Amino acid sequence: MVKVVSLFENENEKQNIENAIHHFAAVSSDEKWELHSFFNVPELEDFLSRDPVVDLAGWHILSEEKFEALAGFRSGHKSSFILLITDSRISPMKYLRPSISPNALLLTPYNEDQLHTVVGELIDAYMGEFYKDSMEESFLIETREGSQRVPYSQIYYIEARDKKIYIRTQSEEFGFYDTIDEMMNKLPEYFIRCHRSFIVNMKKAVRFISADNIIEMPGKFAVPVSRSYKKTVKEFNLV
Repeated sequence: MVKVVSLFENENEKQNIENAIHHFAAVSSDEKWELHSFFNVPELEDFLSRDPVVDLAGWHILSEEKFEALAGFRSGHKSSFILLITDSRISPMKYLRPSISPNALLLTPYNEDQLHTVVGELIDAYMGEFYKDSMEESFLIETREGSQRVPYSQIYYIEARDKKIYIRTQSEEFGFYDTIDEMMNKLPEYFIRCHRSFIVNMKKAVRFISADNIIEMPGKFAVPVSRSYKKTVKEFNLV
């Protein structure tokens, strides 16, 4: 699945860009595309507060509030591809900087040909990265329904359950067929085995409570630790 989040100025723009995305998505991939569109920053930020995995973002910026919101989004979604839509009167110094780093730029007013050219090139570039399965930045899940790239930075833990593997992020769970042993061979070294059925992202861990044999994670999540893996967990010097 490819998830797209967009901030638009009006309904007409929303329809035009969503139609272009659907067109090039159908041409470029067999993946399912999920589009979430908004017209104001508070609603968008409420959605993003649940920390979904976002693959592409479309962002129409004409105000300082929207620039700040995009910079905040970029800081937490470094691997997402961003289409920036703005006015030609806005200085490039506002958006051509590391804190925003757009992957594509569309200046208003634009015509249909310009829209299709920019969206088509953006989706082609994204799909090229998607299928590279970069083990340095994300984990690629492949199922009968399609593929889903999950950034390592958003994975809390991995659980073996009911003969499947489940990757847990703050707001989503992704299930697929694999084994816990094979997963250990595919993940970076800061993912450690803490239980027969669990692998935990130690970069997300808050603290290890030895008396209760659990690792506290952000929010309400807790991962069990079995006796045989206590030493490995303690080596990370969690409080």
